[in-house]
Amino acid sequence: MYMKQDFPGQGCNVPGMPSSWMDIERCEMIATAWDDFLRMNGNSKYPNLTAADPDKIHPLVAPMDDPSKHSEAKNQVRYSDMIASVTVRKNTLYNFPDVEKATQALEDMRKREFEVWMDANGFDLIAFPTNGDIPYADSDEDPESMFHALQDGIKYANGGRALKHVGIPCITVPMGNMEGKDMPVGLTLATKAYADSDLLRYSYAYENTSRLRIPPPLTPSIPSDYIPLGNSCLRGSTQAKPTLDILSAT
Repeated sequence: MYMKQDFPGQGCNVPGMPSSWMDIERCEMIATAWDDFLRMNGNSKYPNLTAADPDKIHPLVAPMDDPSKHSEAKNQVRYSDMIASVTVRKNTLYNFPDVEKATQALEDMRKREFEVWMDANGFDLIAFPTNGDIPYADSDEDPESMFHALQDGIKYANGGRALKHVGIPCITVPMGNMEGKDMPVGLTLATKAYADSDLLRYSYAYENTSRLRIPPPLTPSIPSDYIPLGNSCLRGSTQAKPTLDILSAT
């Protein structure tokens, strides 16, 4: 439902969402959040977003990296327009025009399409592979590899944008390595909004039962994988400090 396009270039399909909202969200709202961060960060070189060079935020250095050809028009990030939108600040993150209507439309969609469906079927959570495949290393140079990488589940994780946009809490746990590719693959667990504590319990139980967190075989370890542990508040000698050996991290 979310990804169904009623017209070419439609960014998402959410009943009740104001028609102008996706343009606001993908430009002015992102820019305002970035601008807020830079103002709070206090870096004199970049005191706000207007000090940034749009060509350096996302330089198009890959030979085939052309969002105008490979992304929906409504979902393209327009960096120059973003900087221009905060030259004179008009809004905060909480008072954009139609932000309340857009938020309510997303909330209603989540409840109607996901939570009511879970209740009707007696589901506590859903689980599915986080990714459908791994893109090839030459995806920015070879057309066939690029079109493979642009598929749902590869360009974005399975359900990635829709799940985040409507507010479905998710967590990814290890599911082992892909056969023949030696690449780690995750299992996404998702449940109702505001049931985050249940989601953590489910993921903890799964990982302790499955024991599928293993080191990525294609990635060599580095010194920062080893974190020394110590507590100066404990009595006794601190000469021999234990170390934590991180086998993998996701």
